[in-house]
Amino acid sequence: MYVFPSLAHLFGRADVDFFFWDPLFPPGDRRRKQMCTWARIIVIGHLILLGVFTYFHLWIFIVVVTFGYFFATFPTRGCVMQQHLGLCPNVPDWRVSCHTVIFGSLMGYLYWHMNCHIEHHMFAAVPFFNLRKLHDEIAFDTPTPPKGYLAGLNRVSSIKEEQRKNPGYCFIPEFPSAAASPRLST
Repeated sequence: MYVFPSLAHLFGRADVDFFFWDPLFPPGDRRRKQMCTWARIIVIGHLILLGVFTYFHLWIFIVVVTFGYFFATFPTRGCVMQQHLGLCPNVPDWRVSCHTVIFGSLMGYLYWHMNCHIEHHMFAAVPFFNLRKLHDEIAFDTPTPPKGYLAGLNRVSSIKEEQRKNPGYCFIPEFPSAAASPRLST
């Protein structure tokens, strides 16, 4: 996921961002040049390692060092997408501006229970290992989350499809009857 932005930065195109929902640095920021310099160091370093690994026939290291990051972050990027895409920007109610998705035990553990994302934003001081307990305590006031990694991806996919048809569409989740009404403006 970070390969294409790094290659763009290598050639000085600082408008390409790592975070598909928000550019890293605004135009004119001096850190854009530093970001491009760092990308050049990273890409050149990988090319040097690729040459060394090829020369010494260390094929497994090519996979682990060069492509290992992709395999390790692919599921995480899917988690991040589920929590931030298709939502209403500039809304003061975290229950509307981010998603919680209930992952299985393994994915929840690997993602440090940040899948309880509404809870993470509402109560940032709560340690990650207690987010699921917090979710259970405040479930009466939060939208019912999708259950499972694929169910969350499916919801985001349907939201993005609706946004393609209607660019102004903003997903408002369904709240339990006991929940307070969402605050959509300040």
